[in-house]
Amino acid sequence: MLQQHGFKWDNSMPTQLSDPPLWPFTLDYQAEHGCVIEPCPHASYPGLWEIPMVDYIDKTGEFCNNVDSCEFPANKKEALDLLRYNFARHYLTNKAPFPVYLRARWFEEAHYNIEALEEFLDELLLMKDVFFVTISQAVDWMKQPTKLADIQDFAPWRCDRDEPSTCRQINTCVYLNVTLPPNSFDHPGERFVSTCAESCPPLYPFVGNPQGRLD
Repeated sequence: MLQQHGFKWDNSMPTQLSDPPLWPFTLDYQAEHGCVIEPCPHASYPGLWEIPMVDYIDKTGEFCNNVDSCEFPANKKEALDLLRYNFARHYLTNKAPFPVYLRARWFEEAHYNIEALEEFLDELLLMKDVFFVTISQAVDWMKQPTKLADIQDFAPWRCDRDEPSTCRQINTCVYLNVTLPPNSFDHPGERFVSTCAESCPPLYPFVGNPQGRLD
């Protein structure tokens, strides 16, 4: 579905390959990091990029693909240590793009996590060879690797470039009692989908029915 509809990349596959962290790759060939959460692609999808969800390692040594699913920090120092340690695994090895996957509960349950994140980001902003980019911008750089000395002239990262037009109005679709993964029939839940379409699909779009049709 992603390839057929012209998507450039996917960012939904966790990986525990963290020594060194895994760089993004195309799905021309089968992924080397295995399948952590089914279903995973088994065919070839030339040109479609996979930006793997590189797992963090928390203070207990366990893997976690979202920051808030790691062992919860007891204080600001532990939160900072978590971010700094996992960033260093990328920065001091192969410099694979470093993701920060966060959900609201990490902040709601402890305000010191917000303070830790702000301090961590301030530290990174002082580093001359670290950049905050979107996934699309990271893919653009991998397609056209550019030296640090020339990065100011790298067109996809320039702030004065013309952006493609987006939705006139984003439509947020709400689906209640969804029983598709990661929900189950025993534990249904709500799901949200944002779309440029004026109307929402009748059903929650998912594998096997990406357009959310009734038939």
